[in-house]
Amino acid sequence: MGKQESGRREKVLECRGSGKTAKEWCKENGINYSTYMCWAEKVNKEVNNCEAKEPENNGRQWASVQITEPAKEEVEKEILLTCGKWNILVTEHTALSILETVLSVVNRIC
Repeated sequence: MGKQESGRREKVLECRGSGKTAKEWCKENGINYSTYMCWAEKVNKEVNNCEAKEPENNGRQWASVQITEPAKEEVEKEILLTCGKWNILVTEHTALSILETVLSVVNRIC
């Protein structure tokens, strides 16, 4: 891996660790979003190519999840999805068609 590729990889990892969306991070750091996405795709391919060497990782990217114990009287099935500044609460009463639309929009934005 050359110096330039190494620098790009560092930028992608910096962005991913920032807690911001890629678009926000790119704007703050003066990097073209499309350029960043090309870098991120290459980093993802590198990780996937290394999965045989690192079986404990298997090329997966993990998101942090916080699990909280509900009070016994508050046992409602729900999931909180977080992406950057977005929080989406999904309950057993959430209409799947609405959830699908919301996730599609958030996916385009994040």
